[in-house]
Amino acid sequence: MAENLSDVSAVDALMKRGITTSNVEWTGGVPDYVSEYSLTAEHIPALIEAATTWVEGPSDDPAVYGQVHAWRALGQMRAVEAVQPLLDVQDELDDLDDDWYLEEFQHVFGLIGPPAIDQLAAFLADETRGDSPRQNAASGLVTIARRFPETRGQVLDILTAELGRHEGDGGLNGHLVANLLDLDAVEAAEHIERAFAANVVDPTIIGHWGNIRRQLNVAGLGLAPDESPGWTTISERIAINPTGGFFDPLPAVVDPVADERKRALALKKQEAAKRQVKAKRKQQKMNKKRNRRPR
Repeated sequence: MAENLSDVSAVDALMKRGITTSNVEWTGGVPDYVSEYSLTAEHIPALIEAATTWVEGPSDDPAVYGQVHAWRALGQMRAVEAVQPLLDVQDELDDLDDDWYLEEFQHVFGLIGPPAIDQLAAFLADETRGDSPRQNAASGLVTIARRFPETRGQVLDILTAELGRHEGDGGLNGHLVANLLDLDAVEAAEHIERAFAANVVDPTIIGHWGNIRRQLNVAGLGLAPDESPGWTTISERIAINPTGGFFDPLPAVVDPVADERKRALALKKQEAAKRQVKAKRKQQKMNKKRNRRPR
């Protein structure tokens, strides 16, 4: 229960609520943050500040969970003002290895609904953003389409347009195909097949075209092979070495001037590989949840 709100502000009380669990009951009003804390539009700026502020601490510190409660409250309030700040904080949360936002934000955006679509679409198209945050924006669009069926056509147009750009390393496109499958988008089959034909969909994320067309129950146009050529496993892609180390060691520096660029490029390659592995693992986790969800 909330503290006595005569002694502490509503937002401060919410932030001290304490440990929560990863579930979606709050999207149906359990708990009902708005009524329990008497939240109004006047509280939205303070909630946005709380929702975008990372708190370090042990797992039994109530403040650690305050940010999550603020996300959920903003969703229940359908606070469209929170959409862009939440989108903008995703890269920071991703760098902090906070996976919780990947599960929560799509539901926050889903509750806010159609007013969030344009901002989510713009974020999805922004190549300066990280893959996982962009994927999460796409998941938010799917959640909106589920909650507001009248927006399904608009969301499909956004997802297929992004898939049709044939950009990225394949991971984002794999996620977009998963999004379209979540919406049972048979009408997007040609867009999906053309992306597979261009070989820009990572099949380790969602499966090969043959799997997809059977799931959609379509014959296809014969543009793409049933199995995409040239895609390696994650282990092969990040070059795990036979001694058990995760990455090969950086090259030794013999001549600091001559080898500086070589070493910098090797370090950059390793950091990119680490980010790719993290993104793959997150995507696989999300796909497992999607596959367990009733269709």
